Amino acid sequence: MKNKRIFICSMVFTFALFTVMGQLANLQLAQGDVLTSRAQAQHMKWISLYGEERGDILDCYGRSLTGEQQPSLVIFPSLWEGENQGLALSFLSQLTALDKEEILGKIQYKSGAPKEPFVLKTGLSQAEAESVIKHNFPGVFALSLINRYQKNAIAAHIIGFVGEPNETEENAFLDRGDAVPKSVGKAGIEKIYDDVLQGRPSPRLAITVDDKGRRLAGINWQIVPNKAKDESANVRLTINQDYQQIVEKALGGQDGAAVVLDVENGDILAAASSPKYDPNMEDPPLSNNAYVNKAFSYYPPASVFKLVLATAALEEGIETPTDFICPGYYDMADGRRVKCWYEEGHGKEDLQAAIMNSCNPYFVHLGSLIGGEKIKEYATRFGLTGQEIIGYPLADETTLDFNSLVAGDVANVSIGENGVRLSPVLVAQMMAAIANGGRGITPRIVQSIEEADGMVLQTFPSREGNQIMSPETAKTLQTALIATVQQGTGKRISGVAGGAGGKTGTSQYQGVWFAGFSPAASPKWAIAVYISHGSAGGKEPALVYAQIVNGLSQLEGLNS
Repeated sequence: MKNKRIFICSMVFTFALFTVMGQLANLQLAQGDVLTSRAQAQHMKWISLYGEERGDILDCYGRSLTGEQQPSLVIFPSLWEGENQGLALSFLSQLTALDKEEILGKIQYKSGAPKEPFVLKTGLSQAEAESVIKHNFPGVFALSLINRYQKNAIAAHIIGFVGEPNETEENAFLDRGDAVPKSVGKAGIEKIYDDVLQGRPSPRLAITVDDKGRRLAGINWQIVPNKAKDESANVRLTINQDYQQIVEKALGGQDGAAVVLDVENGDILAAASSPKYDPNMEDPPLSNNAYVNKAFSYYPPASVFKLVLATAALEEGIETPTDFICPGYYDMADGRRVKCWYEEGHGKEDLQAAIMNSCNPYFVHLGSLIGGEKIKEYATRFGLTGQEIIGYPLADETTLDFNSLVAGDVANVSIGENGVRLSPVLVAQMMAAIANGGRGITPRIVQSIEEADGMVLQTFPSREGNQIMSPETAKTLQTALIATVQQGTGKRISGVAGGAGGKTGTSQYQGVWFAGFSPAASPKWAIAVYISHGSAGGKEPALVYAQIVNGLSQLEGLNS
């Protein structure tokens, strides 16, 4: 009986042992990968490898204008511990120029609980990164992450920036039944195409910690793939990254803007506004208007607008004076006197000489012959009464606002002052029509929306323009503008690579201009430069224009 009980107990024990072993085998073989992943996940701390989980914004050749691998200062609040927190805060404050209280507020909730890992500063210098590694404060790391914006971000005003969604933006996502993203586009292409750019899952840069949240010694960082579906797309611009860099360098921080258009199809090859701002929002702007995109903003075009009058006169067959005398002023019928910028007067002039000399009296007189309504008509033909950029919707703004029946209003508009405002894009648009033989163009800045593999989802085709003027009129104006650079108000840049045709503009109220086309013999580029605090159109903006053309010519091998 005793042996029987021993046998039964042995069998029960053996069965239980095999059952446990079977369950262990099942856990190891059938569910091993799943359980290992769960265990690792419970003992990992991570941060997204990409600064923003968004599609890319590309230049015309598919080069990314967003995204750059940079050493970044990353804080893991759950690893923020030890007796040296005060020293760590002092170090971080010195490194970032942030107050200690502000940094601590980013690390801890008011309850003292730690927050999620975050980037405190991007674009660390090599010395800064080495200093972070040397100090080795708990939870403070210098990691190589893919930052959303390049360290010296180009085309910042075009690209825009992202930020945390506000309440209205959050509600918009919730109303659509979508999850609220970490960030949304706040300006520029980032804002206009936010729904297209959203939804790219980022791999994670992770470290393994123990059950108390401490980093395990000897364990390296690892990249953990994100298996979520990529629902984002890329936006391809017409901007040429190399052109953009040349234009921004030429502006050199002067308050203003510069635009380069393809004279044939209207593509915006570069559009720079200065001063720039930091899209990472880490460095304060250099001025209060740094966030204004001056390339798309409106200013009095000054004497550049005289080309509209010249076009109207030639196209309408109005007999332009060939022996007009400029004594340095023009007396209107109502007794008012309009002064010329050249007080001694230009003497005897025809239309070409008046363009070369930018003579106010000549064009005030010509404006009285043309009339305000015809001036409006030809401004409309050029597309100057409303700014349109393909792929970049803009709010409607009035560019012409004057009474064509009031002689004083017509006189002011005739010299580009009160009653007319144009953007650098519009001025370049006007110059492109003159340079290409008289055909209107519509500026374009977005080429397409495409998937990561390059498959095109949507295109933004160029638009064929109407003939604004006859080729003969265009040729007459080209000749006058080339003479302006060789002998007139633009002669300071007569040695520009390939030659140029151009027109100066010096507003009595706001800013100076130089707009033109290059090369002179076979124009490729229409370029407008606006400087808000310059002294004369033939000086600061003309020199920027020359630097741009010289740079583009060298890039394209046109100097020989």
